[in-house]
Amino acid sequence: MSYTVLARKWRPQLFTDVVGQGHVARSLMNALSMGRVAHAFLFSGTRGVGKTTTARILAKALNCAKGPTPTPCGECDSCKEVTQGNSVDVIEIDAASNTGVDNVRELRENAKYAPAKSANKIYIIDEVHMLSGAAFNALLKTLEEPPPHVVFILATTDPHKLPATILSRCQHYDFRRVPKAKIEEHLNTLCEREGIKVEAGALARVAGLAEGSVRDSLSLLDQVISYCGDAGIQEEDINATLGLVGREAVKRAARAITGQDAASALEAVGALVDEGQDLRRFASELLGLFRDMLVTRVSPKPEAVLELSKGEVEELAAIAAVLNPEELIRVMNLLSRLADEMKWTSSPRISLELALVKAASRPINTVDEILEGIKGLKDAPAGGMVFGAGTPAANTARAQVPASEKTVPPRTIREDADHYSYPESPDKPVSDNPAVELWARIREEIKKLGKAPLAGKMNAAAPKKLEGSVLSVVEGPIAFSATDLSLIKDAVSALGVDITVKPVKGGGEKQKSLAEVKQEKIQSRHDKIRQEALEDPIVKSALDLFGGEIVEVEDEKTGT
Repeated sequence: MSYTVLARKWRPQLFTDVVGQGHVARSLMNALSMGRVAHAFLFSGTRGVGKTTTARILAKALNCAKGPTPTPCGECDSCKEVTQGNSVDVIEIDAASNTGVDNVRELRENAKYAPAKSANKIYIIDEVHMLSGAAFNALLKTLEEPPPHVVFILATTDPHKLPATILSRCQHYDFRRVPKAKIEEHLNTLCEREGIKVEAGALARVAGLAEGSVRDSLSLLDQVISYCGDAGIQEEDINATLGLVGREAVKRAARAITGQDAASALEAVGALVDEGQDLRRFASELLGLFRDMLVTRVSPKPEAVLELSKGEVEELAAIAAVLNPEELIRVMNLLSRLADEMKWTSSPRISLELALVKAASRPINTVDEILEGIKGLKDAPAGGMVFGAGTPAANTARAQVPASEKTVPPRTIREDADHYSYPESPDKPVSDNPAVELWARIREEIKKLGKAPLAGKMNAAAPKKLEGSVLSVVEGPIAFSATDLSLIKDAVSALGVDITVKPVKGGGEKQKSLAEVKQEKIQSRHDKIRQEALEDPIVKSALDLFGGEIVEVEDEKTGT
C-alpha cells in the first residue's frame, strides 16, 4: 500500500516541530549546543505525546554529519537512515517483547563494539518498564558506565514502575499532555497542507477526544477525512463518523436539568436512543458540560481554564446562572455516580433516565439551608435529640394518635453508682403466694443494703414456689452470679428466715451478661434514631448533596 497515515507522514523531524513539548526541546537543544549530552535519558509521559519521536530526533542530532547539532540536516546518510528506520547504529528495542535477562545480556555484549558508520551507537528502548527485575539488574552497570560511543534513550508510559536504581542513572524528561488548543491548531495546519477544507471550530471535538495525545488526534482525523472525502469537514460529519453526541443535544439536556424540567430531559434521552447514540458517552459529555458550567460560576477568568471561545463560555454561563455552585456540585455527583454505574449496568437507558429525573425534579437545598434546618431541629422542644423523636414531624405524628391507642410508656431506666441500668417493672399486685411475699421481703432487704444492681436483677426474676426450706426463683434475662447469691443469703439471714434460694433457668433462654443487656439497649436506641434520621427530608437533602451516609449516631440524653 502506498498510503501513509498522517501520524507517520507528518512525524516531526526537528525538536521545534514536536507539539507541546517546548521544555524538553529547549533542554536537549541546549545540551547539544554546549556539548553536555548525557549517556542515558529517560523520556516518560502518556501515549502519543512525542517520546519516541524525540528519541529519534536526538539520535539524528548526535549522528548527523554536521553534528552533534541541535538542528540535524535531514539530508546526510545518517539522518535519512534514522528517518527511514534502517540505521544499523540506532537500535530500537521493544521491551514488551524482549523482557528477559538474556535479551539485556545480548544488548550489553553488542554495546561493546564500535558503531558501524556513525559517531555513536544509540539504543532506544521503548516501554522499558516491561523489563523483568533480573533484566533491570543486568542493565544497571552498563547503563551507569557505558562505552564512550553508546547512548541509551529509555521511553515509558509508567515511570513509577522503574526501579530507583534505573531512575538515578538517567536524565529524566517528563512529556506533558498536549493542550487541546495546540492540538486543534496542529490539526488545522495539517489539513491546510493536505488541501482539506475544514469548518471553523469543527476540529475542536477531535482535539478534545484525543485527551492530550497528538497521535490519537491524527488517527481520528484520518478516520474523519475518509468519511468526508473531498467535500470538506463539517462538525456534523465528525459527530457521525466518531459516534459523538451533538453539543446541542448535551446543552438541551443541561437546560432541562437547570430548569427542573424532567419531561424534557426524558425526551432528550428518547431522541438519543432513536438516533442510536451511545448513552454512556452522552452521560460522560453531560458531566463534562456541568464541570464547565461550574468553572464559569467559580472562576473569574473561565476562558483560561476551559479553552473555549468567548461565545461558548458566555452561553454556558447563561445556562448555569440559575444554579449556585452547591447545586451544580450536587448534579455533578449524581452524574459521576451514573458514569460509574453505566460501566456495568445492562440497562443504561433506565439508569440515565433515573439520574436525569432526580437531577431535574428534586428540590435542591443549599448547605446554608441544610444547616439552618438542622439548627431548627436541635432547638426543637421535644426529646432533646438531633434527629428522631425530637423532630417537628415526629411530634405532630405523635399528637395525632388517639389517646385510646397510645401505649403505656415504659418505666424509666434507673442508674446506680456503677453505671448499670435495669428496667423497673410496674409494681406487682399483692399475692397470697408465700413465695412471692418472701421474695419481695428479701428484695427490700437487699435494697436496704445498698445493692441496687442486685435488686434490679431480683425484680426481673420471678419466685416460682416455696417447698419446705427451698425457695425456687426463675431468673430473668441476667443470671445471678455467685456474689449475688451470697448477698441474697446474707439478706435471708438478716430476715431471720431459714430458707435456701435456688435459682432456676428461665424457659431455656440463654442468659445474658449485664454488659450484653446494656449494649442491646444502646444499639436498639441507636437503630431507632438512625431510622428516624433517614426519614427526615432535611437529612436526605444533606446526604444527597454531599454524597454521604450516616456513620454514627449519638443520643443526647445519655451521651452514647
